[in-house]
Amino acid sequence: MTPHILVAPYNEKLMGQLRQWKMVILASGESQVGSANNHLRQDNRLHAVVLRTGKALSAIEYEEPWENIPLFIYADEFGSFRDLSSKVDFLRKMGARFFLSGEKAENYQWVQMLASMGFNCGVHLGKKAHWEAASDLLHYSFYSPAKHGQVEPFNYISGNFSVDSSINYAAVYFDDPSRYLHINENLEIAASSQELNDGIFLAKGIEELKTISSNKAYETRLNAWRGLFLRNSECSGCESWRVCLGKHEGLSDKNGSKMECQAFYLQILEAIMQKPLPVEGKPEWRF
Repeated sequence: MTPHILVAPYNEKLMGQLRQWKMVILASGESQVGSANNHLRQDNRLHAVVLRTGKALSAIEYEEPWENIPLFIYADEFGSFRDLSSKVDFLRKMGARFFLSGEKAENYQWVQMLASMGFNCGVHLGKKAHWEAASDLLHYSFYSPAKHGQVEPFNYISGNFSVDSSINYAAVYFDDPSRYLHINENLEIAASSQELNDGIFLAKGIEELKTISSNKAYETRLNAWRGLFLRNSECSGCESWRVCLGKHEGLSDKNGSKMECQAFYLQILEAIMQKPLPVEGKPEWRF
C-alpha cells in the first residue's frame, strides 16, 4: 500500500517528528507558507501547503517566494475583483490553486471567472452546497468551448472515475483516508479534518501511524460507505452513489434538497460519459 500523506498544522516540532512521511501543511498565516516550504522541501517531503487565513481571496498578501510552492489557497469569499486584478500576472506565475467555499452562491460564479482567466481552482462542496449554482459550474467545466483552468472537483472526478468502482473526490480537499490522514500536535490521527476537530480518532502516536493500514478502526472508516446499504439509506438507491459516497446523506427533503443533490451527481455521471475532461500530459503534481 502506498504510504499515506499526512495533513497537519504548521508546527516545527511536529514536522520534525514525522520525517518518514510526505506532508500537507495547513498554514494559518502568510508567513507560514514559505517556512513550511523551507522545512520540508530540502528532503522532498512537502506535498502541498494549504493556506487558510480567514481573509477574502483578494485580500491575501501574495509573496514572491511562493512561486514554486505547491500551494492551495482556501477562502470563504472572493472579495474585490479590482484588488485581485492588480495581482493577476504574478498569480499566473505562482501556479497556486484557489478554492472558495460552496456555502455562498456567488462563489460558484467567482470560481468560473477564475477558471476563465486560466487559473486552476475549485469549490468546496459541503452539506450547504448551492446545487443550482454548482450545476452551472459543472456545465461550464465540461461543456464550455473556451479554454479554461481546471475546476475541482469535476476535473478530479473526470480523470479518476471508473465504471467498475467508486471514487472519493474528497481527495481534492485532502480528505480521502485511503491517501491522506490528519494528525495534530498530540499525534492523534483521524480520517478527515472534520473528524480530527471533532475528536474522532483512529489511533495515536507514531508507532500506531506506521501500522495504520492494519488498524481495525481505520479499515472500518475506509469502508464506511457500505453502511449506506446496510441501513437502507436514501443514498443507497441513488444511481450516482459511486461519485457521492453519501457525502450529503441526511439532507432534508424540504425544498427538494435531497433531489437536487441526486440530480447534480447524475449530471456529473452523464458529463463524464459524454465528454470527459481532457488530460493534457502527465501532471508533475497530483492529489
